[in-house]
Amino acid sequence: SSGINAEYGVVFIDIPEVDTDVDAGDEIASVESVKAVGDVSSPIGGIVKAVNEALSDTPTLINSSPEDQAWIAEIEISDVSVLDNLMDKAAYDAFLLQG
Repeated sequence: SSGINAEYGVVFIDIPEVDTDVDAGDEIASVESVKAVGDVSSPIGGIVKAVNEALSDTPTLINSSPEDQAWIAEIEISDVSVLDNLMDKAAYDAFLLQG
């Protein structure tokens, strides 16, 4: 997946449908900005149980509220042991600083 820089401004997001079965690594959304299109991959496998319909009306939430109002989907995890392999926020922030 590719990140979309905030300066470009998100203009559209294609969100998944509820009850979609996804595997880890599957594309679950596509985010389009003025200058780029990026895919969002699911970090886990499971079934999409809810989607953030607000993103359809206000895709700019991806830039203005990425950790609060811009969640994309809630996924019911098929194998909770995969959570052991994911980074928490502190580890992810450190990863981003490595460049």
